[in-house]
Amino acid sequence: MKLNLQCYVINLDRSPDRLNNMEARLANMPFEWQRISAVDGSLLPELLSSEVDERNYERCHGKPIARAEVGCYLSHIRALKVFLQSANEYALILEDDAFPADDFPQVLYKLLSITPQWDVVKLSGFHRAYPIKCIELDGKYKLGVPLARHCNTAALLYNRVAAHAVLETLLPMSLPFDHALEQPWLYGGKMRIVTPSPVAAGDGTESTITTTANRSFVWYKRLSTYLFRIRNELKRFKWAWSQK
Repeated sequence: MKLNLQCYVINLDRSPDRLNNMEARLANMPFEWQRISAVDGSLLPELLSSEVDERNYERCHGKPIARAEVGCYLSHIRALKVFLQSANEYALILEDDAFPADDFPQVLYKLLSITPQWDVVKLSGFHRAYPIKCIELDGKYKLGVPLARHCNTAALLYNRVAAHAVLETLLPMSLPFDHALEQPWLYGGKMRIVTPSPVAAGDGTESTITTTANRSFVWYKRLSTYLFRIRNELKRFKWAWSQK
């Protein structure tokens, strides 16, 4: 039985091998998928102010902006726009190094049976996030409200309400996309996470659209970042406990 969603796979034109790997992983999945040509940040002629707020990024994130992170952010924005131009009610957006577990379809079936409980669901993450107000899904999985950072955007499930809200509120870019999406008090959506993650955050290959290099400013140039993070965590805590 096919799932009532459309899958979009973000993939750089210069990475056909990664697309081939994803095609093999998705071969037996119960949904249709299509490729989204990723934005290659290294090829952008300039950073448009309507898309990227470089000064605010450095203030909030404590690092000089990386073209690869811009590419990642704008690739997710592109995927959301393609979704909203379709007639589909739900979108699964995967980065091309996402590695779904064998029971991933069962998790999706369950999530689509409880759609009033979420607007956007993070299906991969680097951190525990200490979810609260959890709902039991099939098997070992739970749907919960994150009380702390989760990070990573290898696999995301959206409804149209959340997709519209993200496009309306999360541009211009002032944080990496995974950090920005974890500010649901800005876009008003029911952002949830599934734990444990049913999609591995990467398949072991080096990322082509994000960077892990340590580019942080010296500590005294990061004072605004520390203040932003303290305020952000307080907002996250308040938001999490306000969720029904």
